[in-house]
Amino acid sequence: NDLWLRPDQQGQRLLEANKPAEAAQRFSDPQWQAQALYQAGDYNAAAERFAQGYSAVDHYNRGTALAKAGELEAALDAYDQALERQPQMPEALANKALVEQALQQRQQQEQKDQQKQQQQKQQQQQQQNNAQGSAGTAQSAQDPANPSPGSKNNNGDAQPEPAPTEQP
Repeated sequence: NDLWLRPDQQGQRLLEANKPAEAAQRFSDPQWQAQALYQAGDYNAAAERFAQGYSAVDHYNRGTALAKAGELEAALDAYDQALERQPQMPEALANKALVEQALQQRQQQEQKDQQKQQQQKQQQQQQQNNAQGSAGTAQSAQDPANPSPGSKNNNGDAQPEPAPTEQP
């Protein structure tokens, strides 16, 4: 039955049957193929196909696919291109605002992560310094005849071993 249908018609039937990945392989039209790839969750490939178009809608669709793929900076660029062609396109304006907000949140999270890493490094350095300081104190209190860590002093008390340090 599909034998008599053009590839785009076959692709449309597959889309209607909720088989977008198969539909994308059948479509010859890049915009239909992009729609199928988007529905299949292959957002990067969909964005590539949408990029073959020049209209505001093509750029808007590319931006949406890029945003779904996590490519937020590229999505902003695509929305800007859509808005150059159609300045009052409400969908592009709304999605651009959402992507800008997501980028701002990502940047704030990255700053928090960097601060946390710096604090952890400082804490590790402080622990290393403390361990080295207590190791020197323990070394001087140990029996000179047996200077190994964890040995007993003249009173028979066990000496603490220094904490293992990590190399930077």
